[in-house]
Amino acid sequence: MLKTIILSLFVSLNAFAATNDCPADQVIGAGFVANRFDTVAYGCMVQVTPQQKPDMLYREYWLDERGRFMVFVSVPGDDLDQATGTRTYFLFPRQTTPVLLLAQNGDLTVSLGAGEAVFAAKTAQLQSLPGQIQVASQISLENQGGLEITSFKGLVMDAGWKVGTQSYKDPAGLSVFTDAGNHKCQIKNDEFFFYENMYYGEPNLKYPDDASLAEFLKTRCPNLDLSPLKPEA
Repeated sequence: MLKTIILSLFVSLNAFAATNDCPADQVIGAGFVANRFDTVAYGCMVQVTPQQKPDMLYREYWLDERGRFMVFVSVPGDDLDQATGTRTYFLFPRQTTPVLLLAQNGDLTVSLGAGEAVFAAKTAQLQSLPGQIQVASQISLENQGGLEITSFKGLVMDAGWKVGTQSYKDPAGLSVFTDAGNHKCQIKNDEFFFYENMYYGEPNLKYPDDASLAEFLKTRCPNLDLSPLKPEA
């Protein structure tokens, strides 16, 4: 349930101890607030949210050091389990400490392992990734979160959309890896996550670093280009 997710996030924020690896940071723009903080459940995390949220209708973005790139959508309604939803991707290669930077034109850039995400100054909406995206102007629970990554210069795992919770929390659910050449490989969630000993209800990663993920995918998804996961010689 997303109200449990949100509560768990703030509980984990209260439980965190700031480290030198993820110093707290905040960037405020014309239409957004971006925060970086260290959390128990998510590691080093960035939240980009609009300053204006009329009637709680808004779309915001969460990124963390595990590679998770989550689109959070809220619409008017008293029941958060019915009025919120998430579309979750995992982007590779991963970057342990995302960096926030305010550009001269007021846009926000957030560093990723494969490049940068750019958010619009006035609206806080995602403008670009290192690849191609489609962003719906309408904020709704009827359009899968309103963000489609149609290509990515690294490797992307699409864990899907879910109202009231996060799709990857279903061990029997399916996620799809896509490489830069648009080759795809579908896996079950429990091949990527394990669901025991979870912090605040968050599944753990079976492959917390890119090298171990590459070893798994080399056998499981031999059609994928795994070169983004391997460090340059």
